Amino acid sequence: MFRENHVRSWLTASVSALAGAAALSVYLQWDWNITYWPLAMLLVLSVYFGHLWFVNPKRKERRIGLAFGMLFVFLQICGRRLTVAETLAVKTSDFIWLAAASMGLSPAAGGMFAALTGLIAGRRALTPTLERRKSMLVLIGCTALFLLCWLPYLLAFYPGLFTYDISWQYEQYQTWKLNTHHPLLHTLLVGWFCDLGWHLFGYPAKGILMYTVFQMTLMALAMASAVRLLYRHRAPLWCCAAVTALNALMPFHALLVISSTKDTLFSGAVLYLVITLLELFLEKDALHRLGWIVRFLIALVLVGLLRNNGFVCMAAVLAAALVCIVRWKKAAVKLAALTMAGIVLYSSANTLLISATDAEKGHFREMLSVPLQQMARVYALTDDTAKAEIKEWLPTVELYSPHLADLVKNTFEAEKEQLPQLFRLWLEVGLRHPVVYVDSLLVTSAGFYDISAEPTGDYLETRFHTDEGKWIVDGSKWPELRAKTANLYSNNAFLDIPLYNLLLSPALWVWIMLFAAAAGWCVENRAVVFAAMAPIALYLTTLLSPCVMTRYLYPFMLCAPVLASVLFIGQKTEENQ
Repeated sequence: MFRENHVRSWLTASVSALAGAAALSVYLQWDWNITYWPLAMLLVLSVYFGHLWFVNPKRKERRIGLAFGMLFVFLQICGRRLTVAETLAVKTSDFIWLAAASMGLSPAAGGMFAALTGLIAGRRALTPTLERRKSMLVLIGCTALFLLCWLPYLLAFYPGLFTYDISWQYEQYQTWKLNTHHPLLHTLLVGWFCDLGWHLFGYPAKGILMYTVFQMTLMALAMASAVRLLYRHRAPLWCCAAVTALNALMPFHALLVISSTKDTLFSGAVLYLVITLLELFLEKDALHRLGWIVRFLIALVLVGLLRNNGFVCMAAVLAAALVCIVRWKKAAVKLAALTMAGIVLYSSANTLLISATDAEKGHFREMLSVPLQQMARVYALTDDTAKAEIKEWLPTVELYSPHLADLVKNTFEAEKEQLPQLFRLWLEVGLRHPVVYVDSLLVTSAGFYDISAEPTGDYLETRFHTDEGKWIVDGSKWPELRAKTANLYSNNAFLDIPLYNLLLSPALWVWIMLFAAAAGWCVENRAVVFAAMAPIALYLTTLLSPCVMTRYLYPFMLCAPVLASVLFIGQKTEENQ
């Protein structure tokens, strides 16, 4: 009987993989003048992992693995199709091929998921639950190591990367015409350091240097805290070493920690919030310690103050705590109360900042990137009867770019009272062109889910926003390293390096984060599932961004390796009360 089941699973997996590959070849319009052995290898792997899914006796693993696998396969296929054909479907049969390819290859992805969760469960069962000692030395040593590894980049881009939105933020600070489009706390923080540079050295670039060192130190401490958490709770040493190496050596860390973009400190705050949530499960007395409570509240408040969509992290923690009240009772009620206190503190601090600076509210168009981009795509690619009306709402609609909503969105000047009219038009147009709307969303956000998607602009911006009149200038101390680094990550030369380019894909780290949450559910690692809720909720808001930038995904690139490593930490013998 056992042998018969295995033969049946091999046959079913083979038919599924072959059918999926055939449908995929039609849907992606493959040119068959290609090398066959990589496809053959991929097909063999698909059959093997599909077999693992079909013979897996664990229903929970099978369901979650198939759901995760289908989502992954479906989105990767969509990403490739949009690259080769610029639309998901020209005719109805295209949707049939898409569904067939997704369903045929999903068991293979589900089998790979099951294989990985099986390895994790086995390793976790063998892990002692006693804590390692001398973890404070790990914190100090890793902090020093990270700063040392990042130092060459600071010298190359001395006094730090004054780039992205920071030049507009600094202009707001100088003219004191602040608005909430950018986080006020970050704008003020950079401005204060520039003022300090003026007062101490008569040269604001020194203030940029001081801000960069300040930010590097905070980020090093946050990353080192993650390594300390793993080490202390007996994650495998190879996990600790891998997270340490990634933090020290990966270029997206080295360049973003010296960049004055608002996303860096915000990402560090998200990472620290995840660390405190992991501690809640890994240390049974955490909820009763004043030190943990204070750090948790600080992390919550900073996540909210350092980016406008950071509030969703707080909302996710609160929602997760409320859901868990049935099981945890007093502990969940206390966590929910603490989260509510953090939300009140954030709201009070934010209101105080707005009042003290007399800041104006940012334009609500920032929340309309997706619908405005969808209507602009209809205008650019169809002969819809509402084109003239769309033009009235979007004066620069002719500048439509599939990957950047700002070109159209930034000239949208309607008042809030006109929003019902806008959404009525948006709905009417969408009902006539639903595929165009879906294409628009998936094309603009491709880098958020498609691992093979190439950057539509700079992978990381390294151009310093100079202002000679105000003495904000760059002065590289290592120009050779600067030139090579800029070529690799601003001119995107890294794309020519096989495997390395995959490792730098921001979407890869998103999928690792999502895998950690799904696998945590399978192996009953509640710490990972609960802690992942905040960054996953944040991720859903990034899908509505006007474009894809590496810095938008930085919180997930920081959190994913930590969450994946916590999967290997042994099950505690006593539940968190």
